[in-house]
Amino acid sequence: YRRRTEYARARAAYEEALAVFPTAQARRHPAAITLMNDFASLLGFLNQHAEAEVMQREAIEVGRQVLGADTLTVANLVNNLGVTQSNLGRHDEAEGTYRAAYESHRSLLGERHWRTVNVARNLGRAFSLRQRYAEALTWMDRAVAGIDMSEIAADPGRSAGALTIRAQRAHVLFRLNQRREALAQISAAVESLQRLPPRDAARGLALSQLLLGRMLNETGRPRDAEPTLAAAL
Repeated sequence: YRRRTEYARARAAYEEALAVFPTAQARRHPAAITLMNDFASLLGFLNQHAEAEVMQREAIEVGRQVLGADTLTVANLVNNLGVTQSNLGRHDEAEGTYRAAYESHRSLLGERHWRTVNVARNLGRAFSLRQRYAEALTWMDRAVAGIDMSEIAADPGRSAGALTIRAQRAHVLFRLNQRREALAQISAAVESLQRLPPRDAARGLALSQLLLGRMLNETGRPRDAEPTLAAAL
């Protein structure tokens, strides 16, 4: 249902599934933990972040008790909680949450796994949103260094994610006044994203086009920015 953009039906299906575990005791089950994680992800996608946070915190607590704190399921939940905190504008809290998630992912999967790379990017974004660009660049560099394009080349979805990270890093460079290099890098990322299947690349492409359009506008090129921003919209 979610993939078909039938979000009301998707939510109803998750609610029906979660009703199989009606009590806190019943939710002490791996399937319930996974379900709460997936349901919270949908809620976040629907901008219902406060509700998502409640469910994520419950899933983390149950996951630590049932599966153990040092498990990938819990590490992923902690990262997702950081995303929710960031979406709620609580970037200081998100930073601490992302740091915990990053250490867990690095311990479990290593620095070059795409999940670890994603958390490093999230940390970079948390700093960037507070205009702490030097710290943001450190984490964006760590994320880019962990990307193995040869490993993910066969997966358009992961390729789109890697290119989006490069675009976000370019935006940080731009804020650090490395404008020429930043524009070259984000333009290359946008061009590469345009060659990927729209189903996989649409969200990353729109974000990258938005960032590029802003950068073009701020360098006195509004005529170039207009079609880029229109495409993003």
